[in-house]
Amino acid sequence: MSLKKELAELQEKLAALEERIKADDAEAIEEGAKLMADIEAKEAEIEKAEKKAAVLGKIGKKAKDEEEPSFLEKLNAKSLAKKTGSVSAYLKAYNDNHTAPKIEEFDRDVATPDEQPGVSDLFAQGTTAGNSVAYVVLGAREGDPAVTAEGAKKPQIHYPITRVSKSLVKIAAFMKDTDELLEDDPRLVSAINDCARMDLVAEREAYLVGDLLDTSGVQQGEATITFDNILKAAMDIMAATGYVADGVVFNPANWYSLRTAKDENGQYILGGPAFAAYGNGAYQETLRLWDTLRVRATPAMPAGECVVGAFRRGGKVYSKAGEGVRVEVSNSNEDDFLYNLITIRVEERKLLAVKKPDAFVIVGTEESGS
Repeated sequence: MSLKKELAELQEKLAALEERIKADDAEAIEEGAKLMADIEAKEAEIEKAEKKAAVLGKIGKKAKDEEEPSFLEKLNAKSLAKKTGSVSAYLKAYNDNHTAPKIEEFDRDVATPDEQPGVSDLFAQGTTAGNSVAYVVLGAREGDPAVTAEGAKKPQIHYPITRVSKSLVKIAAFMKDTDELLEDDPRLVSAINDCARMDLVAEREAYLVGDLLDTSGVQQGEATITFDNILKAAMDIMAATGYVADGVVFNPANWYSLRTAKDENGQYILGGPAFAAYGNGAYQETLRLWDTLRVRATPAMPAGECVVGAFRRGGKVYSKAGEGVRVEVSNSNEDDFLYNLITIRVEERKLLAVKKPDAFVIVGTEESGS
């Protein structure tokens, strides 16, 4: 309980004695006198704590005519405002022992900027407060439902169940810059965005794709990447699970081959840069293959392969609850303080749960076009 809450409780107890004290109740007067002494002691304790905080707050700051908002407060008011995640700053005083205590800590709501759609958003999303997630993997159905006559024995079906417990992985990176960065809002935002948005997201894509490809039970489709074989993979998923495939992930080179494929008249099969084929129909901002398949391209997918999947039904990406992308800034890493440097660290905790492996099909084992 905070000191101010403790003070408020003592004041409430004293107020409750008012009528009895007015009535000259000796016991209430004695109790009130004790509460007054406790209140005065608590007020002195609060005043001392506030003075200490004020002194610590001035350490390491430049003298200014008017107090400016901290760099994190300004950061939150700018392009990272109204996002999710957290930022912390650890600024330590320097002394001869090299073991100075932590002086100031901020924890603000922030997050990475808007990102282009990636592999992660194909999956269902979940959060966990723990460090691992236990889930059930469903195997192929055994037996089939059937039309049965009234009173006849019903057919039995069964899904083999495998219980899995999987730990969250930490995806992280750090970068160094001069401490002048703290006074330059646009450059600070840019530095965090570059590290978090580009490097961290790229590593997240690699983790998700690699984990999916290594999952036992994922179906193997045709050996070449063609429009027809992608559709066949979607139908194989429906046959095995009853799910409708909703996404496909390509290597950029393979997606380029498909996206620029032309017919005998030189018209783009998937529509030109601004219009549908032959100038008919409206431009599709979000292109889908075979009506339902959202397209994602990432270098994390090996060249010559793609994955077709019922991503929403077949898998789920878990994030550590309440964290999002965590950004931390410190001037006390290694010898940063001596060289006027700061270290910016970004990290997030993720876990991919593939609950129905046969809801995914790997197409292609060699580079191919349309």
